[in-house]
Amino acid sequence: MTVRYASTDLFQPAGPEEVEKVGSASAVIAGCGALGSAVAAILAHSGLGRLRLIDRDIVRLNNIREQSLFTAKDADTAMPRASAIARAAREINPGIKVEDFRKDITFNNIRDLCNGFDVLVDGLDNFETKFLVNEFSVETGIPWIFALIPGSRGISRGMVPGETPCLRCLFPEDPAPGSNGTPLSGVTKNEVISAIASFQAGQVLRKVVTGSFSRDVLSFNSFSGTWESGNSEVGPVAVCPCCRERDFPYLEGRITGRITRLCGAESFQIYPAVRDKSLNLHELAGRLGEKNILRCNDYLLQVRIDEYDMTVFSNGRAIFKGVKDIVEARILYSRFIGN
Repeated sequence: MTVRYASTDLFQPAGPEEVEKVGSASAVIAGCGALGSAVAAILAHSGLGRLRLIDRDIVRLNNIREQSLFTAKDADTAMPRASAIARAAREINPGIKVEDFRKDITFNNIRDLCNGFDVLVDGLDNFETKFLVNEFSVETGIPWIFALIPGSRGISRGMVPGETPCLRCLFPEDPAPGSNGTPLSGVTKNEVISAIASFQAGQVLRKVVTGSFSRDVLSFNSFSGTWESGNSEVGPVAVCPCCRERDFPYLEGRITGRITRLCGAESFQIYPAVRDKSLNLHELAGRLGEKNILRCNDYLLQVRIDEYDMTVFSNGRAIFKGVKDIVEARILYSRFIGN
């Protein structure tokens, strides 16, 4: 045991053998925003042997306050978030292997990006990719740690194929666009991010050391200061199209959002993956703030935020203007609308 981990033997469940297990283990963090960066910091300090970071966005000045490991310089230079975290993690612990992929996770690349790892950690900002990760987990048997942080609330639980409910067990119907909120739908607090990140990192380390997740489900509201943690022994539901019947529409590309470039510079249209749900435009307008609203009725919502013009329709379709590419359009859809 090196000096770095010498104090670990004071923690009864761990010791030299457990430190070696952690040092030979691997995890993927899918999504490297506020939550993913916090989990990465904990796992780097803990000495996890191999860490793969996947994210499609760049560091932005207006969200640094909630994203650990990022600096103002990263925002000034438009550093990719995965690369910024990878650099910081290597500085925290030069003894671990850190890989960064500046990619959008899709059904075309998820197997190449995530296969062969011990655990997947959810730092994602949209349900479309969460369902994709869930189906990949069921197909491969790789466990993952789900998380959801709308506003000041946070929820997390470990998911083990064949042992616990999968995400489809918990959400039999695809959530409508915007129905579970976004970080803009409340005052996201560093406290809830830290709490959920600590739970996720703890689950990773428990899985590595003991071979299993705890069965706890954590729910935390940093604004009200309330905690709920319960042990769930419930297994997969009896009839689940994903983990029971092994139907993988997201993984096979049968359900996916569609993006098209429109005539005119920097304009894109997004059709959400879920197209049979209605979006409450008035509720969305309330979340985005009155000063940003140009027009709102039962059919469409027109908004201007920063340098972007956005028109959203009641079926979840959205048009963005002032957007440089497809990846940025997807980022904005997740940030402002959801799923």
